[in-house]
Amino acid sequence: MTFFLFVDPNRRPQAKIRKMTEELTQKFQAIDPDLTLIHNDNFIDYGPEVFPKLSKIYWDPRVPDHPMEHFVYSEYLLRYGGYPLYWFTPYDEQIYEYYRSPGGNAGSRRKTLKMIEQTILIIIHDYQVHNLLYWKDIFTEKQFEQEKLKPYKRVSQSIGPGELISSPISFTDPKHRPLAAVEKNTEFLKTQLDQLDSRLTISHNDSYIDFEPKISRFLAECPYDPEEDNPNDPINKLCSEEYKIYYENILLFSFYPFQLGYGYHGNFYEGGIPNTTYLGLSQEFINQIDNIISMYMIFNLYYWRDQYSPEQFQYEIHKYKKMWCLE
Repeated sequence: MTFFLFVDPNRRPQAKIRKMTEELTQKFQAIDPDLTLIHNDNFIDYGPEVFPKLSKIYWDPRVPDHPMEHFVYSEYLLRYGGYPLYWFTPYDEQIYEYYRSPGGNAGSRRKTLKMIEQTILIIIHDYQVHNLLYWKDIFTEKQFEQEKLKPYKRVSQSIGPGELISSPISFTDPKHRPLAAVEKNTEFLKTQLDQLDSRLTISHNDSYIDFEPKISRFLAECPYDPEEDNPNDPINKLCSEEYKIYYENILLFSFYPFQLGYGYHGNFYEGGIPNTTYLGLSQEFINQIDNIISMYMIFNLYYWRDQYSPEQFQYEIHKYKKMWCLE
């Protein structure tokens, strides 16, 4: 993959950026006091020929020092009532995911937004057109006039109140993750565990199905319950783990990209203890294994990156890395 050189062209004076931020804040506040604006001071405007291309590139967390790891994808965040509403740059705007799905019999906030959103978009698009002035010299006069019209052609991305239609979850294998990716994940785990301790071994369950993140999280939170659920429930037939890690053939962990389980010595409900405790393994050693598993979970999410925008994906990876103390 070829990457652009991240050199700030310094076309926009800082004083004018601060002035624009003040003007935008005043305009949004005039619409609704619940609208608040946050400017990312680390944002760099690489220009209309470069930034739109850069902003479509995903961070690949499998690659050390990947250039998109700390790339700033948006200049402004507009909040409504304290919650995200729009992220925007001089070249695009993205509405918060919540507003891109039906809201059912939504409360007044969504209804109010529907009434004021067009005015919000006009303000954002005016800012985008104004920013083009810093790059006027790269266009012909005719091209510049055409570029000024583009922002106003973008329409609302939100969906207002409406009937919520629940559709059953399909448990058919989406075959979204390439077989080569599975092999790469397995090789990564084997190598890392062997380097940590040669007594650690791992097995892969070929019947495991890797669903999209939303479904996988649902399955992690709502697994099959033999006492509550119907035996014919399709969840009952799903494999509950992708990998198992053993220490001298004693099960330590079973896991898949969104769930981690422990091997037990004795019955869990009758006072059994984790095998990590039974074997007397140090907490430092267990933490090192946890880190390897956590990295596998992060790497696996990369194969579902198309479920997120590049900025949302970067946020998700940083969130998990911070939560699992990997940063």
